[in-house]
Amino acid sequence: MRTWPISLALIVLLGCSLNTGCDDEGGGNAGDLIGTWLRVKTLQVVNNVRKDTWTLTFEKDGTFLLLYQHTDNEEETPLAPMASRQGLYSVDSNGVITVEGDWLDMTSEVTALGDLDGNFFTFTQETMLLYDEARDLLFFGPDFHNGSIYMQSPEGTSRDGYTLLKNMGNAVYRREAHLVLSEGADATANVVEQRDEVYEYQISGADTCEGTYSYTITLNGTTNTSEGTMQGCTYTFDPNIMVEAPGGGQTPVEAVTFSYTMDSKAASDSFISLGEHYLSYYTGEQAKAIVEAAFVRID
Repeated sequence: MRTWPISLALIVLLGCSLNTGCDDEGGGNAGDLIGTWLRVKTLQVVNNVRKDTWTLTFEKDGTFLLLYQHTDNEEETPLAPMASRQGLYSVDSNGVITVEGDWLDMTSEVTALGDLDGNFFTFTQETMLLYDEARDLLFFGPDFHNGSIYMQSPEGTSRDGYTLLKNMGNAVYRREAHLVLSEGADATANVVEQRDEVYEYQISGADTCEGTYSYTITLNGTTNTSEGTMQGCTYTFDPNIMVEAPGGGQTPVEAVTFSYTMDSKAASDSFISLGEHYLSYYTGEQAKAIVEAAFVRID
């Protein structure tokens, strides 16, 4: 196994190219977001192709709209609407985007205002974003992590959550998520889900690492909090994995998996490279990780 580079220069945190490395423009230019973006995931199930579609529009006035649709057969038209989010967005100089506003879950039929009870939420979320060099691909995540009640299981449909792993420089990599989701219009009451998570990996040798973690997660009224040092942290690294590329064909990427024990439980996190940063993927879905996570600019 080749050694993952230990001496890594501090780079701009926003704007890394999928194939050619970091975009020198960098910065947190919210103007690059303006327009409409499309993300599509497909899954072959017997003779049908399940299809999940996210249409994300950022307006010049600082508002956004995200519509999620699903069908169990891609021949169905139109796609059945499943959820929508809308509200305000802002981007800071480190490439962290804050989105906040309203969430309408339409998994059950909504035909009257009274049906909104239990389907309408208020949310605030801070997350990382990355572009490719041409600013035509957008990676916007994490949406929801494993364990989230708004993150479908492997048996479910959307499975839309993924993690972006920041290269912080000096062989340090970090992923984090901050989210508050409340039932109804009052953002301070009836919290359904709240997350503050930070995981950091420090490369220390040819296959060894050191890691720290901190999280406070509230789900269905139960809060779990923990922090500490990852035990037995190791990693495997492959510098040349071929995956599907947006627009067709394949592209070479690096792949890394961290393995460790946290809170007395074994865990592992797998990523493939986006320039100097990394994108998580589910076991068995490495080949389509990029094309199914990327939002493609359509307007």
